[in-house]
Amino acid sequence: MALSKGDFLEIDFTGRIASSMEVFDTSLEQVARDGKVFKDDYRYGPVLVIVGAGMVVKGLEQRLMAMETGQETTFTLQPEQAFGPRHAGLVRLVPEAKFHEKKIEPYPGLFVDIDDMPAKVMSVASGRVRIDFNHPLAGRELHYWVKVIRKLEQPREKLEGLLRHYGVDGAVKAYGSKLTITLDLPDKLPNNVREAITGTIKRDAAKWLPDMTLEFPERAPPAAASAGKVEAPQPTP
Repeated sequence: MALSKGDFLEIDFTGRIASSMEVFDTSLEQVARDGKVFKDDYRYGPVLVIVGAGMVVKGLEQRLMAMETGQETTFTLQPEQAFGPRHAGLVRLVPEAKFHEKKIEPYPGLFVDIDDMPAKVMSVASGRVRIDFNHPLAGRELHYWVKVIRKLEQPREKLEGLLRHYGVDGAVKAYGSKLTITLDLPDKLPNNVREAITGTIKRDAAKWLPDMTLEFPERAPPAAASAGKVEAPQPTP
């Protein structure tokens, strides 16, 4: 049966620039190593895609909707179905002094944020910096290999998939229509960051798991001696 909007999938994929077959992204560790794009801090393995959530480029999402679990395929996407065409108007000149004000020394290839927009430094000359706000893959034809590993069916495994997608560790328990999430976040994490993480999880769960109620029980603090004894955390009901 073909997939549909709202389905939670785990897929393996490799994306290449069609003209050179250079790997730009992959879920497979060995492919990343062979393609010299390996990242030490990336968790390789099947990735979560919610069909219709815009988590992948438009052309890839359309292809997924025509696939079935266990199926694999290869295809090429035109720029309009991938990261869009390049726009000359998104290449601009910025005074080098603007970088120095922020204690940044610009050089070709440096990625920066300008007015909350990501950009790449193309060149530095005569006190001016040429920066490109186009996506690095804009204007490129892209070649994909994709395999649908499985479709997540149960609310608990869907929420676990969301946590992996965010790169957040935690435990999920299901009690009927209620899901409890105990996040394993660093103790020194600022409260605003902690609230942003839980807020994102609540937002996406409300959209894609509307029949489930989420609870975030407080993680028990480290055990401490009190009146000569150590109190154990109470179990979640």
